Amino acid sequence: MCEKLSGRSAQGFQLGRTKVFLRAGQMAQLDKLRTELMGASATTIQRHVRGLLRRRQYQRVRRATVRLQVQTLDTASLRHTDLVPTMNLIS
Repeated sequence: MCEKLSGRSAQGFQLGRTKVFLRAGQMAQLDKLRTELMGASATTIQRHVRGLLRRRQYQRVRRATVRLQVQTLDTASLRHTDLVPTMNLIS
């Protein structure tokens, strides 16, 4: 497992029946590796969540813009038809 984490041969530890015995400084090195891995993972998760939230926000603004454009065009087209008597549609 240590080899897998650090990418090099794991020396400085010994496996007992129920415990793992580490040499001095080995635990600090493993903690450092864990901290770096957790930090990188947290950054990746934040990046994905922030992107998702921004895409949702963009879609909401886009739908509102299209809705507003449709209403504006409908109002403008009603003003130019002979079916609707002349009235002030926009206050």
